[in-house]
Amino acid sequence: MAPRHAPTTFAELAPPATSDEIANAQTQMGLRFPAELLESLARHNGAERYSGVLPGNAPLGAAQMVEL
Repeated sequence: MAPRHAPTTFAELAPPATSDEIANAQTQMGLRFPAELLESLARHNGAERYSGVLPGNAPLGAAQMVEL
């Protein structure tokens, strides 16, 4: 639904995270992601570029979360 309602924002999002990317991030961080974050990563793995259309920082992908 996002491409139709917010095509500019949708174009900035990275493709979904793979299950391996998510598992690797959780292992490296020593925790389990909450269901809401897993749902988000299943839709996009952060942003490829970010224009600041949403308040705050750009959405992070699984690997970027590990780097924090």
